[in-house]
Amino acid sequence: MNFGFSAYLKVLCLNERPQRTMLKDRLLPSDGGYDFHKSLGLLSSRLLAGEPWETIQAAIAGIKQAPERRSVQSGLERLIEWRTTHRGALFAVPSVIFQDPSQEFSVRFAPNFGLEMGGSRTAIHIWNTIRPELVRNFVHGALYSVSTAYAGVEGRPIDLAVLSLRTGTLYRLSDARDAQRLGEGLSTGVGIELRRLRTELGIPEERRRPSLPPAPPPAE
Repeated sequence: MNFGFSAYLKVLCLNERPQRTMLKDRLLPSDGGYDFHKSLGLLSSRLLAGEPWETIQAAIAGIKQAPERRSVQSGLERLIEWRTTHRGALFAVPSVIFQDPSQEFSVRFAPNFGLEMGGSRTAIHIWNTIRPELVRNFVHGALYSVSTAYAGVEGRPIDLAVLSLRTGTLYRLSDARDAQRLGEGLSTGVGIELRRLRTELGIPEERRRPSLPPAPPPAE
């Protein structure tokens, strides 16, 4: 199974029953779902690159679904507000893929932007989901897991973080205590649950290993 980083965070922060439901739904055949937060990611990159707010507003107005349009509008407004007090230089960050040691799943980490913060090159992933609420330890554990995929990568950041546009909270890996234990424990738990669900659903052995997503493009 292949996760984007936001989906992996959501799995970790859900309670047991909804977590099992989400994992089960992802294991079952589907035509693929609509990415509610794709527009926010694309427009945040354009905004941070210096595109005028007027053209960003025009792009927001073109989003057909009203809930998504409102989410993008409020999320970008909060990003602007946060950026006014975090004025470090921006930089490009390469994406990476974390492969769970059990080979049950992988997680793609594609930061929305990189920011120089107090001399530390920090890769930042934005979060704008209402539910579930982020759990600090789980965020740190997830960040640790994907940080291991940066070993040997040219242009890798020094620190990783999640910025909640809902609360303005920045969860930095460098602030974590015992991040390795957290990350390894969380990924092990997800792997065990996936194996259990695959058995319950009768998924053949040859379909149990995830195919790795395409390699991320090099940083510009």
